[in-house]
Amino acid sequence: MWAPDGQRIALVFKKEVQVWDVNTGQRLITYADHKEDVSLIAWAPDGRRIASTSKKAFLSKDKEVQVWNAITGQLLITYTSSSYSYSDDAPSLVMWAPDGQHIILLPGNRATEVWEVDTGRLIAIIEPWNAKPWGEGPVVWMPDGRHIGCVSYDGTVQMWDTGANVHPITYTNHVKHVFAIAWAPDGQRIASSSYEGVQVWDANTGRHLITYEGHKGTSCIAWAPDGQRIASVLGNEIQVWDANTGRCLITYAGHKKEVQVIAWAPDGRRIASGSKKPPGAKVQRCRFGMRLQASISAPIPATKTM
Repeated sequence: MWAPDGQRIALVFKKEVQVWDVNTGQRLITYADHKEDVSLIAWAPDGRRIASTSKKAFLSKDKEVQVWNAITGQLLITYTSSSYSYSDDAPSLVMWAPDGQHIILLPGNRATEVWEVDTGRLIAIIEPWNAKPWGEGPVVWMPDGRHIGCVSYDGTVQMWDTGANVHPITYTNHVKHVFAIAWAPDGQRIASSSYEGVQVWDANTGRHLITYEGHKGTSCIAWAPDGQRIASVLGNEIQVWDANTGRCLITYAGHKKEVQVIAWAPDGRRIASGSKKPPGAKVQRCRFGMRLQASISAPIPATKTM
């Protein structure tokens, strides 16, 4: 997983997390305080800390999410979800707030927990569903670092205020399961996907704006940095479309296998996409859908990252 500065990368090797310099290929640090294989890692927005947890957390002696210094490897604080210590499910999400002050923890299929980073204090428990959520991004932070959006089985999307532990808006325009959700960069709109397509709606009022039907059932959506375009995935195909009109701008189908992840470059001119199996990752120019560089693969253990 890339560091926010783009100069380092964190890789998981069983019970270890290693941080490498991408320019020199030098291993900078190895963190080995976990007692079980690591399954989730997440960089803090400042690039100075990493949160990690194991695939058997809450089932074994390794019942913690650990936050540690990405420069020195020093353990800073741990969060223990004692309410779910007997859960049969491994944690499925660890995510930093954009301001770096809070962490979301989703212990398996249970309620979402919001933790204060510096104190380790649990500040909110959010239960917007009674079953396992669908999609790649069941919980996402709003850019303001205070509100989160949650998707669920029942076709609703709920926006929660983590400070007050209330949800001011429930979006109910979907008629079937919601698979994914993504905030616009300015926090004013939300895109959410279901079998009927990707819907864009007002985050302040819940008013439906447009529905994009080109990719029905997609579980992977991403806003461009300018907030004017959205990329969505279905199978091995990526489409970029106008977030205001729903008009398809380009279609990219260079992958031979199912695409599982996409990410916009900060300049909004390129998209990185990763498929299920080799040939692996590709980078494409989003204006013309032209692949810029060859596929990338490396013989490293796979890990689910957030």
